[in-house]
Amino acid sequence: MGIAERKEREREQRRSKIINAAEKIFSNKGFEQATVDNVANKAELSKATLYSYFKSKEELYFAVCMCGQRQLYSMIDHAMENIDDTYQSLLAFLKSIVKFQKSYPDYFQAIFYFQTHRIKLDPKSEEVKKNHKLDQIYLKKWIELFDKGKREGLIRQDINPINSGLLIWMQLNGFLKIFSVMRYALETDFNIAEDDLINDYYNLVFKGILKNKL
Repeated sequence: MGIAERKEREREQRRSKIINAAEKIFSNKGFEQATVDNVANKAELSKATLYSYFKSKEELYFAVCMCGQRQLYSMIDHAMENIDDTYQSLLAFLKSIVKFQKSYPDYFQAIFYFQTHRIKLDPKSEEVKKNHKLDQIYLKKWIELFDKGKREGLIRQDINPINSGLLIWMQLNGFLKIFSVMRYALETDFNIAEDDLINDYYNLVFKGILKNKL
């Protein structure tokens, strides 16, 4: 291995170390309370060294969210692997989001916060462009399932694939966030189990979009 390759590997290792430290800090303190100093101390690096990798707390938070997004999309790919049936593909896609929230609650929280708050980033950043392209790929996969379902006669012809796809995506993420906050009250006051509520959500979604309702 040459000097240049070794330096690049060391730089990537240090970048990963910083992101891992940021994940822990943001998870414990939240975006608003966390500071770059907190992350630098956790990573056992100087603040100046950290700034040579990330220009701001916002960039750090974005890097953490990108790790979460990649994990989510990997889970979606795995869940939909070797599934040809459109209905089962739609269900697998939704279940992947639910599984992601349960398996990686800190990532889910970080992404949800990022999507619902005005966090300033440089739109010309290569990382921002890369993430936007990845988001578009998976959103397109999701919407294409609706188009495929319409062609097969599975989904109602009056359904707008883009609007319906986005609405269902947003509904599920919002529901998962609200339930995580209200879990205790819903389970104790109304005796509502999360899995039962999620299954009812799936049923409502598919009754609304399928031509021959389940």
